Amino acid sequence: MSKSSKGKPPVAAQQSPARQQTAIAVEQHIHQGPLPDPGTLQRYEQALPGLAERIVALAEKEQNVRIFDVKMGRIGALVYSLAVCGVAAFAIYKESPQAGAVIIGLQVAAVCASMMAKHIKGR
Repeated sequence: MSKSSKGKPPVAAQQSPARQQTAIAVEQHIHQGPLPDPGTLQRYEQALPGLAERIVALAEKEQNVRIFDVKMGRIGALVYSLAVCGVAAFAIYKESPQAGAVIIGLQVAAVCASMMAKHIKGR
């Protein structure tokens, strides 16, 4: 009588040669903003004395430029809005209230669209 080994591979196939396995470790550091984390900043300072101070000064300068840009943008928007209101007032003064209403309506729509865009972008 012969024994059947259904479902089992032959004995030679069960014994596999030693396999080599390689493990890879990946480390990733992510930071957001103009300054690196304190540990990295300290290593920069050790590598090149004075570098940390220069990096911080550069970040402060960049922040000041951004604040200036925001202020100038707001002032420009105010001047533009006042000019549009002046044009609308002039149109109404020259007995064209429909044109004045259209100009004011478009200005209000532009301001609303700008506010909505900032709200959507902030999400």
